[in-house]
Amino acid sequence: MVAHGIIAEYNPFHNGHQYMIDQCKGQGASHIVVAMSGNFVQRGEPAIMDKWSRAKSALMCGADLVVEIPLAWSLSSAEGFARGGVETLNSLGIVDFLSFGSESASLPLLEELAKVAVMPKTIELTKKYLDLKMSYPSARQKAIADICGEDKAEMIGRSNDILGVEYIKALNEIKSKITPNPIKRIGVNHDSKNQSDEFLSASQIRKYIVEGSFSCFDFVPTSVSDLIGEQMGLGKAPVDIKGMEAPILSKLRMMDPFDIKLVPDVSEGLENRIANCVKTSRTIDELYDKIKTKRYTHSRIRRIIMSLFLNIRQSDSKGGVPYIRVLGFNDKGQEMLKLAKNTATLPIIMKPSQIKSLDDRAKRAFELESRATDLYTLAMPTTLPCGMEMTENIIII
Repeated sequence: MVAHGIIAEYNPFHNGHQYMIDQCKGQGASHIVVAMSGNFVQRGEPAIMDKWSRAKSALMCGADLVVEIPLAWSLSSAEGFARGGVETLNSLGIVDFLSFGSESASLPLLEELAKVAVMPKTIELTKKYLDLKMSYPSARQKAIADICGEDKAEMIGRSNDILGVEYIKALNEIKSKITPNPIKRIGVNHDSKNQSDEFLSASQIRKYIVEGSFSCFDFVPTSVSDLIGEQMGLGKAPVDIKGMEAPILSKLRMMDPFDIKLVPDVSEGLENRIANCVKTSRTIDELYDKIKTKRYTHSRIRRIIMSLFLNIRQSDSKGGVPYIRVLGFNDKGQEMLKLAKNTATLPIIMKPSQIKSLDDRAKRAFELESRATDLYTLAMPTTLPCGMEMTENIIII
């Protein structure tokens, strides 16, 4: 068995994701496992379809096993997201390669940057530029440019290479035996509004789906477009943050700076700025715009606001991923799970009831997941009752 791992959101699954899976198989992967975000994603928003539907789309398009990156990591910075995905895959004990899209597709350069990123000099220079009110991504890129030159530092500013560096950092930090495997990214850039042949960015596909324009279905596999249509017919998609705007603003208006300071990524008095902006904001977009400065990016602000809404605390991602939650599998995935029973370093959760036997940290993680799913359904076209986390079955293809 040659197992490739992929860390993804599939929000939604599109032709670029299909290309990645096909490339893994072309390189000799006999089995593919995906560590996927749950119902909330790294950009600080609800996913356009629930995690079980997105797991099904992956399995229909060539993945064999889909496991979940827990909420506190999936709704995190690039570093936290990468760490959660890497820990989840590594803990299975059966993954040989971590395959990921990369603008450069240069493993030597990505490995060099991963080492430079954790050097004391880089950390010191990054802090220096942060003190000059630069955002963290800009400050780190400038620090790396000072050490390695502008050409190499440019890589750390490209979305997929950023994650590639973070994946390699995480692999190094946990001393994983998994081999990083960058695959040349093709098509349009991340978040691009342009299209290229059969490729369109996930953000544009989401935009078209929300607007009711089905021309975007040209850029996703047919099985996925059928699944999206099915979920729309059931009133379960598209999931849009506007559907939970009032609950988010209501929750924030009841919080004080002390409460706000407890969530990840809040520092240096940002809690006071958020508390003040909440008082005068009538929409969530207005709130984002009022909080934003050169220092704080939109994506960081969105994650903070969503973390406040979902009651995620800084301590929730401490100590590592607590378990492996299975979302779906096929026959090959079942083979992987059978092997992982003997190799996994974390409990493998097939049923929610198994959480009862785990420690308090794992119970807290699942409690967060359950609450998040209950709130997630508020943003569906048809609101569902609570308890979906307990009643949805694993997807078996």
